Amino acid sequence: MFCTDVARAARLADRILLDYGQGCELHHYWRIDATFNADGGLVFSLHCPDQRFNRRKLDADILRLTQWVRDVFQNQPAEHARSLD
Repeated sequence: MFCTDVARAARLADRILLDYGQGCELHHYWRIDATFNADGGLVFSLHCPDQRFNRRKLDADILRLTQWVRDVFQNQPAEHARSLD
Protein backbone atom coordinates (compact mmCIF):
# COMPACT_ATOMS: atom_id res chain seq x y z
CA MET A 1 0.00 0.00 0.00
CA PHE A 2 1.15 3.51 -0.66
CA CYS A 3 -0.08 7.07 -0.32
CA THR A 4 0.47 9.60 -3.06
CA ASP A 5 -1.49 12.09 -5.08
CA VAL A 6 -3.97 10.87 -7.66
CA ALA A 7 -1.89 12.17 -10.57
CA ARG A 8 1.13 10.02 -9.67
CA ALA A 9 -1.00 6.93 -9.07
CA ALA A 10 -2.61 7.54 -12.46
CA ARG A 11 0.81 7.86 -14.11
CA LEU A 12 1.88 4.52 -12.64
CA ALA A 13 -1.38 2.91 -13.76
CA ASP A 14 -0.88 4.37 -17.24
CA ARG A 15 2.65 2.94 -17.36
CA ILE A 16 1.35 -0.51 -16.42
CA LEU A 17 -1.37 -0.29 -19.08
CA LEU A 18 1.19 0.87 -21.64
CA ASP A 19 3.19 -2.28 -20.97
CA TYR A 20 0.19 -4.46 -21.82
CA GLY A 21 -0.17 -2.70 -25.15
CA GLN A 22 3.52 -2.90 -26.03
CA GLY A 23 6.35 -5.25 -25.18
CA CYS A 24 4.82 -6.84 -22.11
CA GLU A 25 7.76 -6.56 -19.74
CA LEU A 26 5.48 -7.69 -16.91
CA HIS A 27 4.72 -11.39 -16.53
CA HIS A 28 1.54 -10.96 -14.49
CA TYR A 29 -1.52 -8.72 -14.67
CA TRP A 30 -1.21 -5.80 -12.22
CA ARG A 31 -3.60 -3.03 -11.33
CA ILE A 32 -3.77 -0.15 -8.88
CA ASP A 33 -6.72 -0.09 -6.49
CA ALA A 34 -7.68 2.81 -4.24
CA THR A 35 -9.49 2.95 -0.91
CA PHE A 36 -9.95 5.59 1.75
CA ASN A 37 -8.11 5.41 5.06
CA ALA A 38 -9.59 6.37 8.44
CA ASP A 39 -8.62 10.01 7.84
CA GLY A 40 -10.44 10.12 4.51
CA GLY A 41 -7.24 10.11 2.46
CA LEU A 42 -6.73 7.91 -0.58
CA VAL A 43 -4.56 4.85 -0.08
CA PHE A 44 -3.42 2.98 -3.18
CA SER A 45 -2.41 -0.65 -3.44
CA LEU A 46 -0.81 -2.65 -6.20
CA HIS A 47 -2.87 -5.78 -6.82
CA CYS A 48 -2.32 -8.89 -8.90
CA PRO A 49 -5.42 -11.07 -9.26
CA ASP A 50 -3.42 -14.01 -10.64
CA GLN A 51 -3.71 -17.14 -8.53
CA ARG A 52 -0.50 -18.84 -9.67
CA PHE A 53 2.95 -17.32 -9.57
CA ASN A 54 6.37 -18.33 -10.77
CA ARG A 55 8.81 -16.98 -8.19
CA ARG A 56 11.37 -15.86 -10.78
CA LYS A 57 8.77 -14.05 -12.88
CA LEU A 58 7.19 -12.48 -9.79
CA ASP A 59 10.59 -11.22 -8.63
CA ALA A 60 11.23 -9.78 -12.11
CA ASP A 61 7.85 -8.02 -12.02
CA ILE A 62 8.56 -6.55 -8.58
CA LEU A 63 11.92 -5.20 -9.81
CA ARG A 64 10.30 -3.69 -12.92
CA LEU A 65 7.41 -2.16 -10.94
CA THR A 66 9.86 -0.76 -8.38
CA GLN A 67 11.76 0.99 -11.18
CA TRP A 68 8.56 2.43 -12.61
CA VAL A 69 7.49 3.65 -9.16
CA ARG A 70 10.85 5.39 -8.74
CA ASP A 71 10.49 6.97 -12.17
CA VAL A 72 6.97 8.23 -11.43
CA PHE A 73 7.76 9.50 -7.94
CA GLN A 74 10.96 11.23 -9.08
CA ASN A 75 9.19 12.73 -12.12
CA GLN A 76 11.44 10.85 -14.52
CA PRO A 77 9.99 9.23 -17.64
CA ALA A 78 9.31 5.51 -17.18
CA GLU A 79 10.63 4.80 -20.68
CA HIS A 80 14.14 5.07 -19.24
CA ALA A 81 13.66 2.15 -16.84
CA ARG A 82 16.54 -0.29 -17.09
CA SER A 83 15.90 -3.66 -18.67
CA LEU A 84 15.74 -6.83 -16.57
CA ASP A 85 16.94 -9.00 -19.44
